Order: sequence, then C-alpha cells, then structure tokens
Amino acid sequence: MTREEKFQFAKLSAKVDALEKRLLAIEPGGGKHIIVCPDVRRIFEQVIAAVCEEFAIRREQLLSRARPDFIAFPRMACYALVFERAHSNWSELGRLFNRDHGAIMNGVQVFANRTKQEPRLAAKIAAVRARLAATPLPMKEAA
Repeated sequence: MTREEKFQFAKLSAKVDALEKRLLAIEPGGGKHIIVCPDVRRIFEQVIAAVCEEFAIRREQLLSRARPDFIAFPRMACYALVFERAHSNWSELGRLFNRDHGAIMNGVQVFANRTKQEPRLAAKIAAVRARLAATPLPMKEAA
C-alpha cells in the first residue's frame, strides 16, 4: 500500500467512525443501540397493526419470543412485509424486531415457502397487502 493509499484509507476510516458515532445513541442505562430510520419505523408500525388485525393477535404476542405457529407465522409475515415495503436491510429489520439478522432471513424464507404451499395463509396475506396498499407509505420529512 502506497503512502497516498494509506492516507486515503485513514481518511475514509475516520469518516466511517464519524458516521458510526452519529448513528449510535446512548440509552439512559448506558447501553447502546443503533437508531432505525423513522420511515422504516413507521412502515414497521403499519405492518404490525395490519397483521395483528388480520390474524387476531395482540402486538405483545407478535413481538414476543413465543413460538406457537399462530404467533410465529404472523411474525414471519411481518418480517417479509416490512422488508418488501421498506426496502430495508436484514440488520435493520433485526434491530426492529429484536432478533438477529439470520432469524429475519430464515423467517422470510419460511414465509415464502408456506404462502406458496397453503392457500389459506396466502389469502390472509393478500388481505394484509390490500390493507397496506390502502395505507400510504410514510414520506420522508424535510430536514
């Protein structure tokens, strides 16, 4: 690596560090978390509300660690629908759902497979998508 390349690398590294510091927020207890984009958060809330209504479950159940199928499938549907609408990355979705990105990826895959195999579930998801289509996507706020 030449001297100029080292200099450019150090400069880029400093920019990355500065951006990370802007993204990190300190919680009152001292823990750290990454701030999620407000638009993605609004989409998350819209999807959660629509799925909870369609599957007749409570928000607390949906976001819990419980694994019965009547809770797990709607949760996986939320992963997939937020991913579709927000065009977000796996890590950001993991932070929203308090799961690791691998759990989100697996959930989206299971969701896709089950909706192909089970027409009843596909019909419920179509109803959720119709409800979401009637709800406008949140617009970015002017800075």
